[in-house]
Amino acid sequence: NYYEIYIKNNYDSEAKGMEFTIKLPNSVNKNNITFMDGKYDITDLVDYSVKGNTISGTYNKIINSEQEIKIIVDYGRFYINSSTLVCIIIPIILTLFSSLLWLMFGKDLPKRIEKTAKFARNITPLHIALATHGEIRDEDNFYLLLQLASKGYLTITEEKNEYYIKKNKDYKESNYVEALFFKTIFRAGESISLTEYLNIISEKRDNKKKIYQTDYIEPKHLKRKFKNASRAIKRYLEEQNEKDKYFEDKLEKIKNNLILMIALILILITSLPFVEINVLELLPVSVILSIALLYILIKFVKNTMVKTKENKTVLAVTIGVMFTVLLLVPSFQRNLGFIIAFIVSLMCSIIILFIYKYMPKRTIYGQNIYNKTEGFKELINNITKEELDRLLELNENYLLDILPISYELGVSNKVIELLKKTKTKEPEWFKVPNKFNYSRLNTSILNLKEILTEEEQ
Repeated sequence: NYYEIYIKNNYDSEAKGMEFTIKLPNSVNKNNITFMDGKYDITDLVDYSVKGNTISGTYNKIINSEQEIKIIVDYGRFYINSSTLVCIIIPIILTLFSSLLWLMFGKDLPKRIEKTAKFARNITPLHIALATHGEIRDEDNFYLLLQLASKGYLTITEEKNEYYIKKNKDYKESNYVEALFFKTIFRAGESISLTEYLNIISEKRDNKKKIYQTDYIEPKHLKRKFKNASRAIKRYLEEQNEKDKYFEDKLEKIKNNLILMIALILILITSLPFVEINVLELLPVSVILSIALLYILIKFVKNTMVKTKENKTVLAVTIGVMFTVLLLVPSFQRNLGFIIAFIVSLMCSIIILFIYKYMPKRTIYGQNIYNKTEGFKELINNITKEELDRLLELNENYLLDILPISYELGVSNKVIELLKKTKTKEPEWFKVPNKFNYSRLNTSILNLKEILTEEEQ
């Protein structure tokens, strides 16, 4: 990465107004070039320009016979110029501005955590999911299935690593979310018309069309029916704008502006290095790369915040960043300052993405539900023997009743351990083969969740 080129006066007399054109193996930046006359730096005395890998210029001073002008091309320099300053200062300014927006419009109300033993009967894992991370995943619908089972509406049975579901009774409560999921998963047909959809969530129409139900779901149909019910739930919640009950809906435009800020940062850091070394043909590639990297980062933050399987997104981020770095290596070699600019830009982008994730401020209702979830986790994680004995005295099935919610909130292992210690009788709503124990129950539940929530190919 270091070249020395000599220009020599081979005439017997003095020469003036020497013109030169030099082609290098690789493109170069003007800041990487130094002109030397012996021990003296004469760069300021040379009128020259750089285009790609070509240096052209004129030296108007007198060159004596046999005098040499040395041109030093050093690709490994570190310097700060206008391009690197733009790639450092603008991301920092945008990050500070994003932080200010979050403090003004996105910061949640203060938490008031009080130990909570249980939730109201109409609160489902889906309500908790919306209050916690603002969206519904298939695994949230699986915990809803468990809750319906714990309420006695259905029984899940495992036989030879296959799962069967039996309906015990019709759903008669007024919880539309549970009603829609229950009646969709046990629907005899495959598709649901608009009329049937309305009838599922309302029992008040005398002239409604009959919705045919099945009482038994075999393993070969279980995943498909679960996916149908999950899609119906998501459509219903989107149509009802259910998320607006939990998060302020006034900040969508601000959130979109945050994405534009990140896009600007990524375009700057992937385009200005090519502009500086005059490799303009790679500018379209840099724009495409910026969009792809932005998409990958959004998926990474989204999956990280909702605690889903993130191995693929971590791998995608790693590959995306590595590919970007490889593409920018020529620029880094010509100016090591771009390495600092790239790191600053990437860190600022990630910070703004996390601000984007946290930006929707919870409503008072949403904050209350969220506080209850934190209070529930606080109780389960730090429950005393006296507290547990008091709860079991009021309801001997307390631990089994909260088991579905405990999976949603990530404290199921603690509840399983408590079930082992209290020697609670086995549940009637989830049957496992062979001799029953709660470790076996937990394994069976997790296996069924993996089967039902596996992404469709």
